[in-house]
Amino acid sequence: MSASFRGFKRGRRRSEMPKQQYKVKGETFEVDDRYEVKKKIGAGAYGVLCAAIDKKENIMVAIKKIKDAFDDAIDCKRTLREVRLMQHFTHENVLNLRDIMLPPPGQIVEWKDIYLVLELMDTDLHYIIHSKQALMDDHIQYFIYQILRGLKAIHSAKVLHRDLKPNNLLVNQNCDLKICDFGLARGVDEVAETGFTEYVVTRWYRAPELLVENQMYDLGIDIWSVGCILAECLGRKVLLPGKDYLQQLRLIIETLGEPSASDLAILENPQAVEYIKALPKKPKVPFGALYPQANPAAIDMLEKMLVFDPSKRISAAQALEHQYLRALHNVNDEPSAPTFDFSYVTSETTETDLRKLIWDQLRKYHTELGAMPASFAVLDGGGGDGGGVTRAGSSQRPSASGRIDESLADDDNSPADASKLWEALRSGEVVLVRLSYVRRLATLGHLLPKRQDLEPSAIISAEELEIIHRSVDPGIHGRRAAVEVPQHAVPIAVVSHMWATHDHPDPDGTTLSAILAAFDQPDFFQSRSGQPFFSEVGLFFDYSSLYQRLRTDREQLVFDAALGNMSMWYAHPLTTVILLTADRPGLTLSYHARGWPTYEFFMARAVKPTDETCAYWEKTYDVSAGVPCAPKAPTAFAALLQARTFTNGADKDTVTQLYSKTPMLSQLSLYGNHLITSKEPLKEAIMSGALPNLDLSIADEP
Repeated sequence: MSASFRGFKRGRRRSEMPKQQYKVKGETFEVDDRYEVKKKIGAGAYGVLCAAIDKKENIMVAIKKIKDAFDDAIDCKRTLREVRLMQHFTHENVLNLRDIMLPPPGQIVEWKDIYLVLELMDTDLHYIIHSKQALMDDHIQYFIYQILRGLKAIHSAKVLHRDLKPNNLLVNQNCDLKICDFGLARGVDEVAETGFTEYVVTRWYRAPELLVENQMYDLGIDIWSVGCILAECLGRKVLLPGKDYLQQLRLIIETLGEPSASDLAILENPQAVEYIKALPKKPKVPFGALYPQANPAAIDMLEKMLVFDPSKRISAAQALEHQYLRALHNVNDEPSAPTFDFSYVTSETTETDLRKLIWDQLRKYHTELGAMPASFAVLDGGGGDGGGVTRAGSSQRPSASGRIDESLADDDNSPADASKLWEALRSGEVVLVRLSYVRRLATLGHLLPKRQDLEPSAIISAEELEIIHRSVDPGIHGRRAAVEVPQHAVPIAVVSHMWATHDHPDPDGTTLSAILAAFDQPDFFQSRSGQPFFSEVGLFFDYSSLYQRLRTDREQLVFDAALGNMSMWYAHPLTTVILLTADRPGLTLSYHARGWPTYEFFMARAVKPTDETCAYWEKTYDVSAGVPCAPKAPTAFAALLQARTFTNGADKDTVTQLYSKTPMLSQLSLYGNHLITSKEPLKEAIMSGALPNLDLSIADEP
């Protein structure tokens, strides 16, 4: 039994111990009676942190509240990973997990929030570096020594931290330092076997092999981060403060100088190599010139950490033996750790499995607990469509997304029930997007940590997609570049059907597998002169202009993609349900592992529609219960022609061309100002002369 719980009477269940509620800046903390919450000290995407007194031990602790910990399988995995890793590393330079609180009495089934009791630290290294407090070389040596001492243990366990930065290095007044936040950690063998391309390491501390999206990387990414942290300590400012991926890579090249041929050979992406070769040739900036007052030994260590080729970087164990740390190094007091087993979670792990694993961690602190109660399990619904956790016996009314999803199975091409879409729209409920490739589709690996482990069948909320789009970082070769397009005036419900081409690209290379948006700009679909931006499959002809186009010519980028200037490839048919809003829409471009590009249009978070929007829907569509989505106009195509965004002749011409160039696109229909795909053919309307069949100049497919 943990020392924190000595003295409990035999047979008395810990869950029967009383709880106390504290309200701290609007946040409710319901904690064991032994703790007295004092103040809120931090908050983030994965929890709220408060300082508290442990009245039993008479010490200050930190209590981290993880809200709705079981509602999302991805968040649950992150919490489980962090808990297990903190338990694994009983190390002076790794933050210690003291306790996991049990749920309130009689609320095991309803248990929502997890409370972790941690060591309380005074501040973090970021605060110290950027404060006015004097920072002497002795301070820097001691901080770097402790980082490397902790990192040696982490790496010896075959664990990559993957998010080392000053904010994740907690410090006390006596300069003791502890590494925290293992939510992004992965096993070395995991990366070697499968590769990872999701969000990893805050940009300023990201190694070049990550910036160019090497699938394979190793412990060297953490060493690069430590080098950036050392430089930040020496200069009291960030060494490489890139505003985006391109600038970050450029700053690295400008600082380290032109990479050698052998350096470039480590890059898996030939487009990245070409981009780097095209950069202006500049000599290396000597670190001694950047930090003239620094200890020469610190400069030498920096030179050995910030090396372009990860195989040439110094290791944590080697760095501890470096002359800069000679006064602190003691090989007998720099312990290693046993290998950490990441196999406890696999792609086959169910939500019930996750709950059992969390329960098993509780039992390490509460030995009086038995096996997980059956009532705490979940109903694994076979397909696992939901990212959230459904409690056993729940009779909750399905969410808006669930109600819509029932009528939109992936193999169902029938029109959606307008009443369900309308109900979700009018209520302002958040609709969830089920997107098999959301990891790839979400912005060049800059997917938020809580989405890093998304399972293929998981669902992601539109609100979370908005956050993703606000963090868009266009990459150097568009592998998963995301583009913001002009804002929409009203929320619109959209359904998109995607077709599978399975083992090969679409034969004619023109399958339109995205939602085509007709924006309010009258010239949006007008043909423009010049070479198409996407000139051939999988390759942008001008990388620097890609970045500029993403920033300045967003409409043209969407226009070119919509006209089929890229081949489409999807591994599985897919139906998505999206609630478009007045916030940030985006077109996301991605490449499948085989090299075939795909793109997807999706939107932000749900907001309640205006009266004007409701009136428009009621006037345009039959929203009575059970009626398939259909405009009140005689045909969907007629409604399309009546829409205000299609009053321009060129728009009509473009629609004709879109159909002729995309034979798998069955019908263009309209919700508000947006085109969607459904199953009834548009050909009859075109052949009848409803649209003039004008010949627009559209580049041939490669």
